[in-house]
Amino acid sequence: MDKPQLCRWTRNKILEFEWSPFETLDKLVISSNLRDHFTQRLSAFLIEKSHLHSLKLPWRYGMFLFGPSGSGKTAASRGLAQHLKWSHYTIPEHEILDSHLFEKSLHDAISKNQRVIVLDNIDQMLSRMEPEVFFTLLDHAMERAEGSLWIATTRHAENVPKTQLIRPGRFDESIRFEQPSKDLRIQMLIQVFDWERISEEGSSLSEWVEMTQGLTFSHFEEMRQIVARARARELDPHATLAEIKSFVEDQVIAGDRLGGISDQTEILMDRVQQVDPRVLTAALNMTDVFKVLIEKTIGDAAERSKLMKDEEP
Repeated sequence: MDKPQLCRWTRNKILEFEWSPFETLDKLVISSNLRDHFTQRLSAFLIEKSHLHSLKLPWRYGMFLFGPSGSGKTAASRGLAQHLKWSHYTIPEHEILDSHLFEKSLHDAISKNQRVIVLDNIDQMLSRMEPEVFFTLLDHAMERAEGSLWIATTRHAENVPKTQLIRPGRFDESIRFEQPSKDLRIQMLIQVFDWERISEEGSSLSEWVEMTQGLTFSHFEEMRQIVARARARELDPHATLAEIKSFVEDQVIAGDRLGGISDQTEILMDRVQQVDPRVLTAALNMTDVFKVLIEKTIGDAAERSKLMKDEEP
């Protein structure tokens, strides 16, 4: 059996990467219930091969993973591959511009068995071709994908036709990835910090639990890295605590752990792209007019205020 690979499909070639020793299911930062579900599901999948073959069905399974950015979807797919000791093969949405590229990527994906095949941000792929074409190509590939685990991910489940996606033979179950609950945030904060030292600085666990509401698993991993590096360099605990507080505040305000536009901004961009360009041009012209009017109004008000002050005895 070949060594499991970590692959990423591109239009030019298939890229290969080295595995991290921490990309295993047991080290995955997710809820214990979800970890147990994955373990049980994979155990059942591994013993289903002969039964499925007796029914003249290919040995494969599909999972639809959805949730906010940084909630662990991609990390979970890698952990599943590590648990199976299979290769991990990602088809990223930005490489799929049309149905031709989608068909080519699927052909390459099923060229070998014992692979975890990930359709990353499947909602974006679907938006670039007719749904009928998309599912026809997908079904054709899946029927020939013996020994495969298929995973589709998205941050926008509302944009995915679930009745077409979640069905036997395509993706058999859907799993929601959520932000850490209060109890889970407590556990992770205890793992990240030395609470005796934190309490000496006047901070309490409850304050940090409240402060980190809305953050994702990835945020906690980044906090852990800040603490680890600070301790390795024996930095001042006061400075480290201040740095982490600043990090948390920035992330809560930004909303998007990727440091870019938020999900809401992306939705707004999609809506703008669907608007007639003539309407957008008119809106820009109106914006320029409005800007001039505002500047004139402010200028007039300032001038009146100045005159009134000059007239005061």
